[in-house]
Amino acid sequence: MDEGEREWFNSRPPGPPGLTEKYEEAKRKWKRAMNAVTEAKKGERLPPMKFGQGEDAVRLSSRFKAQQEMEAAKLREKLAEELLQEQAQKEAQLLEQKRQQLAQEQAEKERAAAEEKARQEEEERKRAAKAAHEKKSAQPSLMPLLNSTGFKGMSGATPMEILEKMTVIA
Repeated sequence: MDEGEREWFNSRPPGPPGLTEKYEEAKRKWKRAMNAVTEAKKGERLPPMKFGQGEDAVRLSSRFKAQQEMEAAKLREKLAEELLQEQAQKEAQLLEQKRQQLAQEQAEKERAAAEEKARQEEEERKRAAKAAHEKKSAQPSLMPLLNSTGFKGMSGATPMEILEKMTVIA
């Protein structure tokens, strides 16, 4: 081997011819894919890539990002709906408590009014009984008078009967 052949032999990559070009192409594709991944938003989970998917990785990440945004929007909507339901339930509960409280207060007022009315009726009945008793005790009894004047045996007579007998005698 002369020096030219030796130089050519040492400068060429090892392995069969054409392997170096394929290796270099694969290396470039891999670097493009890795650059696309590092440019994508941190924390995103991308599907595993193969060589040559560098350009696809950007499309996949934007599609993945859009999908995650849709899922987040659905989740926010669901949470908002749940919050509205909870709030409506709390409001309904408060209204029910208020209604029960008002009904209880109304019942207490009605009971107090009934008790007051019963008390007033009892007082009125006692006053009427007392007045009747006083009226009865205020009227002089005719019995001693009748017994002394000779009208014995007329204790059960009405005042009209007694007056008639008095007019007959007089």
